[in-house]
Amino acid sequence: MNRLLKMSLVSLSLLALHGCNSSSSNSGQTTNTVVTNTPTATTTSKCDATGNAINSFQRIPMHYGFLRDTSFVSSESGGTLPLTVTADAEQWARTIDVDSTTALVVGQLITYLGENFDYNVAKIESLTATTITLTESTALVSKVAAGNNAWNFYDHEYTPNHYGQKALADLSYRESAAIVNAGTTHVIIGDGWINDEAFTERLEKRYPSANIINNASDADGLCDLLAGFDTDVSAKGAQYVWINSSVSDYTVGVSQEEYKLRLQDLIAKVQSAGATAIVFDAVAGSANASADGVVTNQTLSYRYSSKVADLISESNTTVTEPVTETETPQEPVTETEQEPVTETETETEQEPVTETEAEEEPVVVVTPPTETEGTVSCTATAETIATFTRVEMHYGLLKGQGFVSDVDGQAETEGLETYTVNSAASAGATSINVTSTSGLVTGQLITYLASNAVYRVAQVESLTDTQITITESSAIVSGLNAGETLWNFYEDPDHPNAVGAHAIADFANTFVSGDTNASEGTHVLLGDSWFSNNGFDSYVMENLPNATIINESVGGDTLCDLLSRFDSNVAASEADFVWINSSTNDYFKDVSQEDYKLRMQNLIAKVQSIGAKAIVFDSTPAPAGTTDSGVTYDTLANRYSEQIQILLNEANGQ
Repeated sequence: MNRLLKMSLVSLSLLALHGCNSSSSNSGQTTNTVVTNTPTATTTSKCDATGNAINSFQRIPMHYGFLRDTSFVSSESGGTLPLTVTADAEQWARTIDVDSTTALVVGQLITYLGENFDYNVAKIESLTATTITLTESTALVSKVAAGNNAWNFYDHEYTPNHYGQKALADLSYRESAAIVNAGTTHVIIGDGWINDEAFTERLEKRYPSANIINNASDADGLCDLLAGFDTDVSAKGAQYVWINSSVSDYTVGVSQEEYKLRLQDLIAKVQSAGATAIVFDAVAGSANASADGVVTNQTLSYRYSSKVADLISESNTTVTEPVTETETPQEPVTETEQEPVTETETETEQEPVTETEAEEEPVVVVTPPTETEGTVSCTATAETIATFTRVEMHYGLLKGQGFVSDVDGQAETEGLETYTVNSAASAGATSINVTSTSGLVTGQLITYLASNAVYRVAQVESLTDTQITITESSAIVSGLNAGETLWNFYEDPDHPNAVGAHAIADFANTFVSGDTNASEGTHVLLGDSWFSNNGFDSYVMENLPNATIINESVGGDTLCDLLSRFDSNVAASEADFVWINSSTNDYFKDVSQEDYKLRMQNLIAKVQSIGAKAIVFDSTPAPAGTTDSGVTYDTLANRYSEQIQILLNEANGQ
């Protein structure tokens, strides 16, 4: 059987297995040296991988970033559904007025073309007949004018549609532009997420002088990419190799360990060929069972993304080599594809309600923190839990970034450093002019007070003497006024400073404030020094002035300590809400991800057994360092965050 026929049969059988139809097609040649070759796919799920040593590579944060951990919603329509915007929607707006929302469902992703000519993705929080409300974390990053279109994102369960791939290409450009030189050759290898001509042509518009060769194929997994490497990549003389593979891996049940080894070997092959690897983390998998019948595709996709993060950590930093010349983006031309739409029932979801409470004297009870050595051994079992609130601190607020200990031999400054803003920065800006950047280093986190009086966190991408450029994913929210102050975020490698703690409290409030009972209930803070230090409880009180705040956090505590103290410190408090934060001392003491998950599950079960709601913070990003077993702290921190998401999925029956 020839390779092309074999590839096609496997692709069709994979789609038929899940009752979907593919609308993806391989890219055709364009007038700007965009070339599509027939991939040399072997469509195998088994291959030898050894985990060869690799250097740093560029990661495209697709799973938790771009896709917001959101897969195809089973009741959404699929295909391509054009929506007409009926009124201007300003930058950072969360509502879009459209002609009809009939075929949309709550929780699905949509694509829109902003006034900045970028295709972007947002997630639906609620719907009326003609209005889409987006989640706060996916508010419009650019104005969308009346008369423009928006679209659904997914073509079917396993791939995005034409416009979804355009948005993915624009994300790819934003994440890679700083390292890509002009006039170079790019080879794209992967699966159906990046093999549509829309992805290739859109990337070509962003890199107009590049030679782009798309060898991606619908059904390719990492074994196929390894097998076809010499033909599809080595012979092309590429300077950049774009890698995307996860769907064809998790649908056949490839374990997270095998996935990591295979991806590591593939990156090593790219680097041995003298090219830079640009790696997409895993797409968001569905709740369907994987081939092994033990875990879901969704769970495997989380684990794969964690493994990409582990590889980044182990390869010791991201690509930071200087760029001699970068591409100038070209303004795209909007297309007007219209395809038939199949109407589906609209899911409903209770919308959060925020009440304005009368100001009363708050009650704050603070237990003085006492540093302990922490307990690392305790009995924990997998108890049944209901859903809980997850505060996405690790990858959300803090971008997975711990204290920066070494950038060209320099560490970020500890303590509380201040920087004065010279000129106003509007919402969405990525440049901040300050009097001096002395003491800052690239990659570190900074805190600022936005014009809406909320403390926010951003990440430094580059620096001059008086200008801070922050990453696009942490662009200024709500504006920044001239004369305001910026601060570093970390007090030391293990803790935020007082302003950083304020930003965490403000961020957590966005997850809590939608509960109508939160403003007057009793809240118990149960955690380690991230809760007990730097006035965190007072900042929580500022946001919940009519609530009772009881701080039962102790520096040095692990999850075992929180479990052992629960009956004496929490059970009798008549708590309505229990805030849980524990990870730093767990990864310092080499607690495995399996034990971490069981202990957190037990603690959540204890909270729910007293009739309280659990508000769970995912892991703090870790500083540099390695456990006694040889695992980096950062790797464990990533795994802990993954386990909390898995717990939430299991609690929701996914």
